[in-house]
Amino acid sequence: MTNIVEEVLPEERTRGLISRDDNKVDYFCNIYERINSSNDEIKKQYNQNLLINFSDLKELHEKTSQTINSLKPISAGVKIYIYQNGGESEKFKSFEDFESFKITSPNATNNIYFVYNFTTQDSETGDFELYKVKIRVISRVSMISEFEKEAPPFMSPSILASVATPIVIIEIEYSDYIKARNFISMIDEWVLGCDETNSSKVLNKFKAYSHFIPKIGKNLIYLLLGYFTLFSINDESFTNLQSVKFFIFYITAFVILGSTASSLLSKVEKSIDSYMSMSYINMNKGDAKLIKKYKSRNTSSVVYSILGFVGTLSIGLLTNVIYDLVKVFIA
Repeated sequence: MTNIVEEVLPEERTRGLISRDDNKVDYFCNIYERINSSNDEIKKQYNQNLLINFSDLKELHEKTSQTINSLKPISAGVKIYIYQNGGESEKFKSFEDFESFKITSPNATNNIYFVYNFTTQDSETGDFELYKVKIRVISRVSMISEFEKEAPPFMSPSILASVATPIVIIEIEYSDYIKARNFISMIDEWVLGCDETNSSKVLNKFKAYSHFIPKIGKNLIYLLLGYFTLFSINDESFTNLQSVKFFIFYITAFVILGSTASSLLSKVEKSIDSYMSMSYINMNKGDAKLIKKYKSRNTSSVVYSILGFVGTLSIGLLTNVIYDLVKVFIA
C-alpha cells in the first residue's frame, strides 16, 4: 500500500526564472536567490515488504541516473549515506565508492539515503531549473532490532513486530512538476521489480483478531464441557457422597481445562502477534546475521501457533470423556 503527498512549500521571495540576458550583477543575484529559495516538493512512500540486495540498490542508482540524464542536466551530483545499527554511518560522493564499501561489516544496515542534485536549463528560454531527488531505502528488520534495544520493558516484541515502517521514501524538490513525475514513475517501476517476502497470509490476517483468541477459546471449552456432560448424564442416581464427589471433580476439571486452554491460546496470540513480515536490506555479514535471526523467530512463531491450537483441540476432545472419568472416580 502506498500513499502520495504533494506539498507546495511557502515562499518568502519570488522565484523568477533566471535569464542570461540580465546584466551581470542581477544575473548572479538571481542565481543566489534561486538557489536559496524553496522549491515545490512531491513525496511518496512505499510499504511493500521488499527484500533488497545490493544489485537492487545498483539498479535503483542506474535508473535514477538515467532519468536525470534524460533531462539533459548542465550539472549533477550525488551523495550516498549509509546508516548502520550501532550508530555508525558512512558518506560517499559516488556510487563507485559506495560499491567498494567493505561488505564484511558486522553492523546491520539500517537505511541508505541517496541524494541527487542537478540543474537543467530550458533550451528555448535559457531558464534555470533546480532539482533535488532524495531516496531513502529502509531495512525493517534492522529498524525493529533497534527499537527492541531501546524500547521500555513493558513493550513486548509482539507490539514492536506490528510497527509499520515505510520501506522506501522518495522526495523530489522540483521546478517543473511534469519532470518531477518522471522520478515517481521510475521508483514505481523499481519497487515492482524488487522481490517481496512470502509471508504467512493466514497469520497476518489473524493478527487483527488475535486478542479475541484466548477469550473465545476458553469459553468454547466451557461450552463443550457443559454440553458433553449434560448429554452424557442418564437416569442413574448418585448417593449424596457421590454427588459431592461429582461436583468437586467437575468443578476442578472445569477450572483446570479452562485455564489450560486459556494459557495455550495466550501463547498462540503472542506467537501470532510476534510474527513479522520480513523486509530488509542484505548487503553485508551483519545484515545476513540479523535476517537469519528474524527468520528463525518467525518459524518459531508458526510452530508455537500450531502447537497451541493442537493442544487446545486436544482439550476440546477431552471434554467429551470428562463425564466417564467422573463416574470412574466416584464409583
